[in-house]
Amino acid sequence: MKQLLKYFYRYFLGLSVWQKNKRYLSIVSNQPTKSVYIELSENKYERYLYLFIKFFLLEGYTVYIKKNYRFLGDFDVYPKLLFKEKNLVFTNFPATNATLKFSDCAKSGYVQLGYDYFNKNKEDSFFYVPMALHPNLYFHKYWNTTVALEAKRLNSLFFAGNFDAQQYHQIEDMGKFKVASRLQLIDQLRESNLAAFPKTAEEFRAAMQQCAVIIVDTKYFGIEAKELRPCLAQFNFFLACPGISMPFSHNIIEAMSCGTIPVIEREYAQLFSPPLKHLYNAIIFENAAALNKTVELAILLESELVSTIRQNVVQYYTNYLSPQKVVESLVNKKPNRVMLLAEAHSVRLMKN
Repeated sequence: MKQLLKYFYRYFLGLSVWQKNKRYLSIVSNQPTKSVYIELSENKYERYLYLFIKFFLLEGYTVYIKKNYRFLGDFDVYPKLLFKEKNLVFTNFPATNATLKFSDCAKSGYVQLGYDYFNKNKEDSFFYVPMALHPNLYFHKYWNTTVALEAKRLNSLFFAGNFDAQQYHQIEDMGKFKVASRLQLIDQLRESNLAAFPKTAEEFRAAMQQCAVIIVDTKYFGIEAKELRPCLAQFNFFLACPGISMPFSHNIIEAMSCGTIPVIEREYAQLFSPPLKHLYNAIIFENAAALNKTVELAILLESELVSTIRQNVVQYYTNYLSPQKVVESLVNKKPNRVMLLAEAHSVRLMKN
């Protein structure tokens, strides 16, 4: 009975989502030359479903989604952005000529979507969709604005983000990953004399001229989305702080898209596919206790080596993380299953 009530609650919530948002849908005026079809019973993926679909849209695909009110009932802020995207169609019928068809059920002719992302027994026939920039950067077209990759940069380490203790202790509490939380990393930096923690834009600008490490807590002031990547591109290094329930966070992809070198804990670096490599496309530290020493070593690196590492970071982003390469890999490999991130839902599937 409880499950039935939950189903109907989500169904009618989805009906409400549809009624409120269908007016935003654009009309596909031309017969699409390439398309994908998606048929899902629910949306555990939340923002990562938006990112998955957005990558196809960016690559010129028309995306057909089966209209399912139960599925729409799981839409939060970011999936609702789909209603405002062009070349996206909610349909009652399968798109028979689609290049790829996706479903969360095992069906003949379909690629099955799942969220068991961190299973250690990874299958070669599966494709794991990588972390991406924040959805707002794609939606507002800030994700690929030109930044000066080879311009002279500040030889400093930078991070800006949320440090809410209630949220960012979760990765410790869940105990699935052997990584330090962002709160633990910041505690380490506070013990050094390297870091500045500006609380105003004026303090931030002053710190840029004199500090080796700059940490911005967005509780005090934020960096506008359109200014984020240009800001990141001013620094040589970026502190790869983990997310809420899993290490992956949008921030590291945003930094790498600008050629800003991630300073990252080893286990986190190993989660990338392929893994990031020390002094090749990342600066890797073993644990939180080693962070300060690693930062000191990073800022003493020869400028030629820093430039080479930055080029490798950009190449990694282009080859493995960019929308073009993700879609190209999906189309060419035609995997049996595709795994999307789903935050805590993915983490809960991990076996200790």
